[in-house]
Amino acid sequence: MKIVVCFKILPDYEEISPEEWSLPEEPDVRFVKKNFGCFDEAALETGLCLKDSCLAVREPVQITAVSTDEAAGAASLGLLRNLYAAGYDKVVLLPPTGRWDPAATASALAKYLAKEKADLILCGAVSGPGDSGAVPFYLGQSLKLPVLTEIRAAFREAGSDRILVRRRAGDFSELRALGGPAICTVGDAEQAFLRLFSIRARLEAGRKEIVREDGLCTGAESRREEAVILRPIPQEASHCVFPELKTVPEKAAWLQNALREAAR
Repeated sequence: MKIVVCFKILPDYEEISPEEWSLPEEPDVRFVKKNFGCFDEAALETGLCLKDSCLAVREPVQITAVSTDEAAGAASLGLLRNLYAAGYDKVVLLPPTGRWDPAATASALAKYLAKEKADLILCGAVSGPGDSGAVPFYLGQSLKLPVLTEIRAAFREAGSDRILVRRRAGDFSELRALGGPAICTVGDAEQAFLRLFSIRARLEAGRKEIVREDGLCTGAESRREEAVILRPIPQEASHCVFPELKTVPEKAAWLQNALREAAR
């Protein structure tokens, strides 16, 4: 089995003071430590838990972490090597695509995943503040794979070769068997934090190389990203409606009627 987890390395925005956000220019994040987004970290650990369940039944398994870090400095490379210490078999770094361009990011990932032939692709629901969460859906469209959302856990079913995923379905928890390759977005996961590892494992990981995949982002996809500044949007007085609806068809019908009324 081949498992691939897609994620990004981002600045730790909690280290940026409110005063810096209030400045006219974008905050300087060059010296801010790098980290995984909370949902990406949950996806990374969910992949490792799936690997553990496969090894428990002696099924051959390979797990790969793929990052599209926008500034792969020494701190970022150290963070990537820690994934080897946590149990990843391969860590891949793709060329920068621009954080605010999910279509370009998905295109680069799709080119890599097309040759990787993964059985399961895991992604965080969103990578960080301001992200759209659209990359998994662009990826599913490019690879022609189904996308399952709100995944909380993934594991190998005992006594069979099926992979089961536990996902949130409204107020309930749903257990679903995967019938083939799929993309799963991880949100409120059962294992939300990357596991701890020993100093020995970290030292051994320091000798492993990050696999760089150059040439996957060309042409318009490699254009320089525009500076985007995240700032609070002034709130205007508005009228909110909270319909008491339970089923998905009821909600869809109500929303269609509301949109028709707004368009008049």
